[in-house]
Amino acid sequence: MLEQAFNAAVGSDIDGTEVAAAAAQVLSRFRAGLEVQVAEAQKLLEAGGAEELQRYDALPGMIKQLCAGSRAAAGLRAKLVVLEQEEEAWLQLQAKYPDAALAAALDSKRTVADEAAAAAVPRICLDDVCAEQRRADMQLGFQVEALSTMLDKAEQLVEQAQQACSLLQAEYHRENFQAYVHVNSPQMLVKILSQAAPVASMLDFVPASQLSQQAHA
Repeated sequence: MLEQAFNAAVGSDIDGTEVAAAAAQVLSRFRAGLEVQVAEAQKLLEAGGAEELQRYDALPGMIKQLCAGSRAAAGLRAKLVVLEQEEEAWLQLQAKYPDAALAAALDSKRTVADEAAAAAVPRICLDDVCAEQRRADMQLGFQVEALSTMLDKAEQLVEQAQQACSLLQAEYHRENFQAYVHVNSPQMLVKILSQAAPVASMLDFVPASQLSQQAHA
């Protein structure tokens, strides 16, 4: 293919022997340079670092096409190296902190136990709870109204008892003290006047008619 392209570029007026020799020389140089570039690309892939892979991506397309299989293998190798490094770091961490694995296991068991306990708790319907609350409130309201009515009736009975006691007390006084004369009665007034001593001025009292008769005489 390269020979055909070279012949088309050089032309048919050149001798075939000279063309073949020139083509062989050019092809040899091209193959040598291509092999060098492919080898360098494979070295970049084998390194597997981020910088090397970026340099590989900047290579010409033909070089990357020739190393396509190696590129995929290098990517897998790079991933494998990363995983191995992570595993080694994790093992070192476990060796340094042996209780961490135990704590992780205990946390896992605790989580499972908590989930089981939560699943064992019976679920309560909020609608039923609200209905029971309303029913309890109504019953309590009825009880309060009944107690209020009973207290009102008790107050009425107390007032009636007080009135009856007042009437009985008045009747009792009237029955017990009716034999005694009241202090403001006429009988008591006459008794007081009769028991009082006569005043001296009242003994010398002379009616006015007698005084007038004595004056004319």
